[in-house]
This record gives sequence, C-alpha cells and structure tokens, in this order.
Amino acid sequence: MNLSVQCRIDSYRKAHAHSAIEYPANDKTNLSSLGNTEKGGRCKDSLSINKYGSDIRAKPITNSILDIINFQTKSLDQYEDKFSVSGTEFIRSQIPEVPLNRLNDIKAVDNILLFGNGKYYKYTDSAGSIHKIACSNNLLSTVYSENLLGVPDKESWKCGQFWNILSENATYIRLSYTAEEEKQYLRAAGITEGFFTVGVGNDYQEYFYSNGNCGRSVLKSVYDTNYNVIKNEGRFFSGYDAGAIFKIDEKEYVLSESHTLDIPYGADIFNIKYPARNNY
Repeated sequence: MNLSVQCRIDSYRKAHAHSAIEYPANDKTNLSSLGNTEKGGRCKDSLSINKYGSDIRAKPITNSILDIINFQTKSLDQYEDKFSVSGTEFIRSQIPEVPLNRLNDIKAVDNILLFGNGKYYKYTDSAGSIHKIACSNNLLSTVYSENLLGVPDKESWKCGQFWNILSENATYIRLSYTAEEEKQYLRAAGITEGFFTVGVGNDYQEYFYSNGNCGRSVLKSVYDTNYNVIKNEGRFFSGYDAGAIFKIDEKEYVLSESHTLDIPYGADIFNIKYPARNNY
C-alpha cells in the first residue's frame, strides 16, 4: 500500500476514533478508496471533504431528511452538489433511493382510491417495472430525491398526473390519455364498473365507470343528470314510439308512453343501443 495513503488512513482513524464508522482491516476496497481523489483534494465516489479538509465516508441521510426533500421541497437548499435541510448538510451521493418497503400500493378499497399527503406509492406497469410516486400538497409527482440522483421517471409522472386529473375533473382526460391507458390505470388500481371515488390529499371527485362511448370516467354529477332525464323526463327519446326497445348494458328496456325508461340507478346508461327511429 502507498505510504502516503496509509498515513492518511491512520490519521483518519486517530481523528475519528470515537466515530461509529468502522473500516475492517482486510477491506482493501474501502482502504484503497481513500486515495481516490481528484485535483485539489476533492474525493470521488463515496468520499467528501468536511470543512476541516479531512476525508469522510458519506453516510446516507436519514428517512426523515429524505421525506423533507420529497414532501417539503421548499425546505431544501442547494448549492451545486451540496445540500442542506434543517441544518443537516449533505452531498448528492448521500441521498439514497426510496426503499421499496416504504412504497404503498395503488389499490382501491370498495372502489374508493385515496392518496395521502406525505406518502410514497408505486405503480407496476404491464412489464412488471415499478415506478415511484410521491404525494405532497394534494398532488402526485415523481420522487424529487430520485430526480436529484438523475433517475427521473416519465411513467411515474404520467401515472401521477392521471390521478391528479381524476381527483379534480376528468371530463377532458382523453386529451392526455388514450381510452386504453385510462382503462389500464383504473384496472391496475382495482377500480371496477359502477361508482368510484378518487382522492389526492384533500381533493377528491366521484365518478361512474362506464363501458359506453362517453369515456370510462364519467363525473357522477353528469351521470345523475342524465339518469334523471332518462328515467323521469323523457326528452331524450321524443323521436321514438312508445314500446320501442332500448338495450342498456345488454339488458332490454321498453319505452313508456311518457318516453321514459324504467332503469335501475347504477345501470350503465352510456352503454346504450338505440332502436330505429319512427318516420314522422
């Protein structure tokens, strides 16, 4: 071993004898890495320089600091590759990835899907790849700490944005997502036909899952308005004769004299097949 490197090791051990960091005597990789510096004394890889100019092995920041980065981003100060949070200073190599055991599944319970602020989530795509998402300030986004590591995830952003839209108003969801993508996200979350709710933080919206031609996610308020017209008002079917047969969800309903259909609440009224119109 190079004598100067050995001296630096001995000096380090003496200066940090009280430290909890231990370096096994037979760990050649760890010992030799102490000599891996750039010009000017800056250490590479997992080493950094403290304010006194000595080498220190960078320990990962705690989960609490990691959470501040991801959920209280404005509390993070950055200067080049150096960061500070609540008085704790660290460098980029000390930022760990969010471990998989801290990720919550995106799964609806009784057709209610809620994302909580200050939590991490995972979306598993059709290929089995896991995409991490963070919920903060009533919004889903990519995990900011992993963006800092240079691993931004486009699919994480896309999935998060999908649920952000649904937590507010998905009327124009087809401008950003195909019908197949919409179906895939809903199915992956365990959302099935009928009424469902999506909440992100304090924002939430209610929908009806339809297999008709109005999109999968129809606002519950829109469903209720149309259901009332079909069942009670009849103006949708003024051009049809009483006795005409309509199919809703493949079930037949006979048009009444008042041009209404006696359908149960919750039937997929957007999945409808019309009979031929009268000729007058």
